[in-house]
Amino acid sequence: MATTGLALAALTAFGGLAALGLAMFKLPIAGASRAFRRSLRGWESAETVDRYIAYVRFVVTRLRDEGVQFWLTLNEPSGAVLVW
Repeated sequence: MATTGLALAALTAFGGLAALGLAMFKLPIAGASRAFRRSLRGWESAETVDRYIAYVRFVVTRLRDEGVQFWLTLNEPSGAVLVW
């Protein structure tokens, strides 16, 4: 997160607006066994949703004071912009 903080500081120093994407397809389950990952059943599982919420809280808590103004939770946000 230190590198992200430096990048955000540089961006905002030049008047840029910071937007950070919280990827929903990168579930924060590093180190978990393959059997455990399969047991989560993806987004059908309340535990997966709870872990994603914990991930979002972790990132936002650490970067909200670094200049991030927009938080994106869309899957493929650039695709949504192109369609619009």
